Amino acid sequence: LLLYVCKFLKSAGEEVRRAIHLAKDLNYFHSKAAEATGVTLSVLKKYWKSVDDNYVVLSQGNFKPVFNEEQEKQIIAYCNDLANRFTMTKQSLGQLAFKMAEENQLTHPFKNGTAGADWISSFLIRHQKELSVRIGTPTSLVRITSFTKSAVYRFFDQLEEIIGEKNYNDTTIFNADETGVSIVPNKGPRRSAKTGVGTIPVMTPAERGQLITIMCCASANGQFIPPMFVFPNNCKDKDISRSPPGSLYTYSNKGWSTSHTFCVWLKHFRNHATPSKTTQVLLIIDNHGSHISYQAVKFATKYNIDILTLPPHTTHKMQPMDISFFKLLRKRYGQALEDWLAKNTGLKPRTDNIRCIIKTAYQNSCKESTMINGFRKTGIWDNDLGRPNRYVFADTEFSDIGTVVPLDEENQVIEANISVHAESTSQRITDDFQDITDFHNTPWDLDKPGTSAHTSEAKRKIRPKGTSELITSSAIIAKLQERECKKRKKNSSDSEETATLRKSMEDKRVLGSNSKIG
Repeated sequence: LLLYVCKFLKSAGEEVRRAIHLAKDLNYFHSKAAEATGVTLSVLKKYWKSVDDNYVVLSQGNFKPVFNEEQEKQIIAYCNDLANRFTMTKQSLGQLAFKMAEENQLTHPFKNGTAGADWISSFLIRHQKELSVRIGTPTSLVRITSFTKSAVYRFFDQLEEIIGEKNYNDTTIFNADETGVSIVPNKGPRRSAKTGVGTIPVMTPAERGQLITIMCCASANGQFIPPMFVFPNNCKDKDISRSPPGSLYTYSNKGWSTSHTFCVWLKHFRNHATPSKTTQVLLIIDNHGSHISYQAVKFATKYNIDILTLPPHTTHKMQPMDISFFKLLRKRYGQALEDWLAKNTGLKPRTDNIRCIIKTAYQNSCKESTMINGFRKTGIWDNDLGRPNRYVFADTEFSDIGTVVPLDEENQVIEANISVHAESTSQRITDDFQDITDFHNTPWDLDKPGTSAHTSEAKRKIRPKGTSELITSSAIIAKLQERECKKRKKNSSDSEETATLRKSMEDKRVLGSNSKIG
């Protein structure tokens, strides 16, 4: 098989410019200029008259690029602008290129509504320093729309205020969160197999594994609190000899974290963090319902623990445990489980085996640098600065479609938001290209991401969104106490109604039996 070898000098641009500069400005002979720059004499003569005053090569063969360099920069800027919301695939990139060429009346070889695979591959190769193709992480729409600048900065306002008031530092700021593990791993490592085999079976101990919840906590300087494990009720093995030192075990109906298990963990946390009136601690958690109960808040205030919740649906960017530790823990747990299954072929791990496997994974994951980096990446605490850093998130990371508007204002507000967003974003990106040939229609003019999200959210009734709160403050405690009183009254009334109903049913049963006897 004979392969065609391209005869065109791929790196002709810069070398030809240098050669022409030597020949024109420094009076080099053509042969000497070509020899000094590595360009052949025939190439130099070919481009001798095909340059402008800045020695820019005007022609490079018979094929001209569809977009010039500045126009491609705008496409790159548009792709990067969407990177935190609606990341583009290769297919959508090709469709965008086709739209841009059509709307701006550019000569192009594209067909069927998209750029060809060769153009897409070449575009990505040309701009591999700015763009890369990666597998996306599934992120729900509510997470994307909830990560707004106002919500994040409100949290940092509260964080900086309480740190300034009580002089918290990296030793007294803690983050806690739960994660779940199972005896059936969700994702395993890559494996070798025969070429052409479509499905590679991997042995698992069961079709569906039981959930085991792990509650982990660490400080901003990387000191870990021993974990708490929540097992399902049917796991009654109480042997903790093979567990991580200092671990706590409790049980719930399905192995989930509940308000009761969180209160149990708070006592465990207090024993290890040892807060006092002179040395209070700040605990940062998500605002899951199991974490916000009157009993938990009452215990925390009694033992000098301040609890600050993160903004709703922002843990994928603001939870240090999620950002750094849990990813490593799940990876180590999967490896330890694989090793155990390989050594014990055909056996199903019992509760004591799971504890041993978790112990290995947990101890291999507990590194100070991991948590220090987690706090730094979320901006909650930066050890280099010695304070929180709210500017760790770039403006492009915040969502512009997080505001839900009333139904009667839907159309006007949506159109206004879209036009303002398109104009401001386009202006921001294209400011650097004022003196160059731009698109008549920019990518932001043709594609308006986020329109459907506004519409769908506005058409259905939405409950008020939560916010980050210092739940140990007196105002929040009063609200929780009021809610607890209402709950108790409702439960007492329900129990009275149940007792009355049961008594009436018993009376009817007695009357029925008496009538039969009569």
